[in-house]
Amino acid sequence: MVLKLKIIKQELQIEECLKQRLEFICEFAKVTPTFINGSIRKLEKTNINKKLWKCCKLWYKYIKRFKRQEVIMEYIDIFDYNNNPTGEIKEKTQAHEDGNFHRTAHVWIMNDKKELLLQKRSATKKSHPNFWDISGAGHIRAGETVIEGAIRELKEELGVEVKEEDLQYIATIKSTKNPKNMEFQYVYLLNCNKEIEEYIFEDNEVSEVKYVFYKDLEKMVEEKAEGLLIHEEEYKYLFKYIRKQNIEIRKCTINDVDEIYNIQNIIIENFEQEEKGYFLPFKKETYLRILNDPINDGEIYGTFIDNKMIAWIFLSVSNRMKELKQMIPNLNGSCADIDGVVVLPKYRGYGLQKTLVKYLEERAREKGISNIIAEVTFGNVYSLRNLKDLGYEEQTWYQKDKNIKRYILLKKLGETENG
Repeated sequence: MVLKLKIIKQELQIEECLKQRLEFICEFAKVTPTFINGSIRKLEKTNINKKLWKCCKLWYKYIKRFKRQEVIMEYIDIFDYNNNPTGEIKEKTQAHEDGNFHRTAHVWIMNDKKELLLQKRSATKKSHPNFWDISGAGHIRAGETVIEGAIRELKEELGVEVKEEDLQYIATIKSTKNPKNMEFQYVYLLNCNKEIEEYIFEDNEVSEVKYVFYKDLEKMVEEKAEGLLIHEEEYKYLFKYIRKQNIEIRKCTINDVDEIYNIQNIIIENFEQEEKGYFLPFKKETYLRILNDPINDGEIYGTFIDNKMIAWIFLSVSNRMKELKQMIPNLNGSCADIDGVVVLPKYRGYGLQKTLVKYLEERAREKGISNIIAEVTFGNVYSLRNLKDLGYEEQTWYQKDKNIKRYILLKKLGETENG
């Protein structure tokens, strides 16, 4: 008969020094500890239950003594440079000292007002005491999953109880700036509308908390505000994720013409020499004509964050069917052109090109359009890959002028309600 014994709060492998302590206690009680994969998971029960019970009591007395001295050690799993588990487990301080990779969870709490919760690190913290930091963060203990560790840290630091589905994954960051703190940081967002006074600081690691509007925090990060811990790469991922949640796509009107024209000019100014042919600019008057007469000239759809345009796409009903049928013999049904997808440099990497193209396809289906044509300048590998990912197939190419060659891609939208 086997009696399972929880050695400490969590079931995890322990270092040689603790194993020796338990072996000594077991020897005193004349019972045999059983090791499984380096862990003491159970004790073989002898006929003398009293001795076994005494062994357990001695062990817990030993643990309690260490708790009073606040020297309970925390054990973490060790990972290689590529985030693969090595199978090794170390006490946290030793892992830091040895420069071993390990995992941490960083959870940002945001309410419906788009305010992010900052925690003030306790004055007793060894690193960065009294600094404002991430809402909730901590090391992933040995044997824990990242999600389990994130949930535990939120409960311990802030008294917040959550489920796995409540956590929105943002990114995993490899942090190597500090050779004594080599981490794979798993970053999450949690939507939570607790009031400040509802947060409970259970483990004395946090002294206070406050909410800061995400744009104000972004400014604080840019200015490297005093008393704020700066996690540059993490903040980039965080603010990018929040902005993506605020994205709105709508049909543009003449009130948007200045922003459309300005974005076009910013894009052209940022082009490298070899990229000059990627986009053919229009005059402002042309955009005004398009917006005033969308039925004949097409439609422009803009992407907005907080009512500020950051990208746009131009859909035009093709007036060159005869030319297209000569280049694409199997082209049947109505056809529309993507005449430009323009994204501000700051917002590249948000996946906006694909998002806008998919949105445009839905508008084309509503209009009964059967096919969409897209042109991509030779060398524009990024746009070519994105369109192919969305199901566009390369049909042919043509010489736009002496210096510019362009692929023609086609996507068949299939049957529509109108045709």
